[in-house]
Amino acid sequence: MAKVECPMMAFGTNALKTLTRSEEKQLQIINAAKKVFLEKGFDIASMDMIAAEAGVSKRTVYSHYQSKENLFASIMNDLCASKRGEIIDETEMDACDLLPKDKSVEETLTIFGNIFLTYIYDPEVLAMLRIMIGQADKFPEIGESFYNQGPVMTQNMLTAYFEHTNGTGETKFQDTCIAAKSFISSLLGPNHLKCMFGAKPPSEKEIKEHVDQVVSLFTSCC
Repeated sequence: MAKVECPMMAFGTNALKTLTRSEEKQLQIINAAKKVFLEKGFDIASMDMIAAEAGVSKRTVYSHYQSKENLFASIMNDLCASKRGEIIDETEMDACDLLPKDKSVEETLTIFGNIFLTYIYDPEVLAMLRIMIGQADKFPEIGESFYNQGPVMTQNMLTAYFEHTNGTGETKFQDTCIAAKSFISSLLGPNHLKCMFGAKPPSEKEIKEHVDQVVSLFTSCC
């Protein structure tokens, strides 16, 4: 099983990378698999269908991804990497540095909240998450890896940011980890669960209004 690596949501820019021939083929397969999984569901989707959609041989698909589960894990990684908003290379940075320090806490949390919810409510992300949850009993390692590399890393980033703001006196959280969890939970609220059950995702305007309300309430208590 391939590990699902999901970089943290962050702020900045990411230079376009020139793909190798092998990487182009992988992207071609990933895009085809995503389409097949969304249209057919995980159980019905097959490597034959994916190969046909990608216009490659089944051998080529298996040479890149040894199983359907492995391929699905890679798709979740691709969604994390391509749908989370503005991305920077965080490999050489401390988690705290992923959030801007030259803005007020209110401004930073507003930026974070809007990018976070825009990613969370992307229809494709919601659809793939539903599939992943549906397969949780069969392949719990996919969900566990995605959770650890996505939500947990985002939570750690926000925790590190609150540790910084505590240090500067901008906030006075007794437990920065609980503060980070609370803020993210407030952003999600009941709306995310409704969307997971098929409700229509909120509009950009609705997301902005919700983020403003959460940030206003949160900063008034910190």
